[in-house]
Amino acid sequence: MKHLKEKTLNNIVTRDLINKNIIFEDCSDLSKSKRHTYDDLSSKIDAIKNLFEEHGSSPGDAVLIGMVPSLDQIAVIFAAIELGLVITIVDYNRPDEFKQYDYVDPKTEILLPIKFFILKDGENSQKHQYFTSICEDTIVLSDKELNYSKNTKIHASENQPLMKCTSSGTTGTPKHVIHNHEFCYRLMKRNTKYFYGSVAITSNLNHGSSFLTYFMPAIITQNVSKIVNTKTLRMSNLTEFNNTNFDHLLVPYSGVLEKIAELENYNTTYYTLSRITDKTKRCHARRNFKEAISFFGSNETSGPVLENRASNDNFDGSHYKKIDNFYDINLNNNVLTVGMPYYETEICTNDKFKKDDDYYVFYGREDLIRINGKHVNINKYHELANNLVLADLVYDTLHQKIYLAFWKKLQPDDLRFFASRIDKALKESSEGDHYISKFKSLDKSEFMSGVKLDQELLRNYFRNYVE
Repeated sequence: MKHLKEKTLNNIVTRDLINKNIIFEDCSDLSKSKRHTYDDLSSKIDAIKNLFEEHGSSPGDAVLIGMVPSLDQIAVIFAAIELGLVITIVDYNRPDEFKQYDYVDPKTEILLPIKFFILKDGENSQKHQYFTSICEDTIVLSDKELNYSKNTKIHASENQPLMKCTSSGTTGTPKHVIHNHEFCYRLMKRNTKYFYGSVAITSNLNHGSSFLTYFMPAIITQNVSKIVNTKTLRMSNLTEFNNTNFDHLLVPYSGVLEKIAELENYNTTYYTLSRITDKTKRCHARRNFKEAISFFGSNETSGPVLENRASNDNFDGSHYKKIDNFYDINLNNNVLTVGMPYYETEICTNDKFKKDDDYYVFYGREDLIRINGKHVNINKYHELANNLVLADLVYDTLHQKIYLAFWKKLQPDDLRFFASRIDKALKESSEGDHYISKFKSLDKSEFMSGVKLDQELLRNYFRNYVE
């Protein structure tokens, strides 16, 4: 699908795109904030550009940003982009929590070399130590005396990479995903239609598709009045977001969205990168929040490609709609393919859909075992469960849930005891992202297909017959 280029030299991303009237708030917590203007941001961008040049930066160098949401983080992003550096996004974890400094995993290896790792101060987490060990030059802002002299140099061009990340790798070797300035420029402009008022930024640059779907379009939208840089959403702190009055909040995963949807944020639109559940829909019906929008896309397509809304008539969590004609969308044997504008390439998503009038009905993907955005370590979880009791964990990627099937008849108290122990083990292993949604004692022979356990039969049983 071809898009005609505008007669302009401005198909690149620079600070000139930023809404000059936005107020930036850095919140140490949700009750205290420090306000900044565009002039404050622009001055900091100049200082960071001068710092990169002092460290010998060249167009095409990769930069990894290890900062929490803040004016400093935004300044680093735009300083890097204007100098033609490539924003590198790491949106994956490792079973060893990055403790093995001598082990370069396949996804990190794809992203190498990374020239700069830039931090606010001397962070000491395992992940930061790991990337300090493999990046060529670690820059700690708190150790530097910044030069705020004007820096108007622009080393970016339309075809030059702006950001890079990796694909999920669940169907094979992870792919190196690169998006250039023109694609990012056009996609950001297209996505501005979602935003107005106040936009909360709660996470580091931790997802390749959300960078261009949420943060970057919001900061250039003329109807946005405030960017609030605040703390990361975690299951343990969600109640702190009650009555925050943000107009927009990105809540990546279904489990977190279900919990925050129970709060009273009447004017807030939530954006999620996973499914809107029936529980979230019920909270919307009670008018706890304004809207929930589920974006379908990937690191390769960025996006959004399709969307679903809690406010849709006859809502169904599996029913998505085409947004516009930015992407060329096709179904080949019920597998969604996406034609990429400006690249003239086609991405096979491996996601199964069926067309039903205006809807694309999502049927999941058998090759992907990922719950609430985090990969499932099937062998480890099986061992955790079976060290306690004879059981199987059942993974429902369509509804983003984990069920627990006990293969022996147990008393109710014993069922609850073992389910609680396994649930706790999963939460500890996944930082709260994986947990047991339903459990029941079953007759295994009823769920066999030949010599194999029929996973789809089990999923449907838990979905429809277990409370």
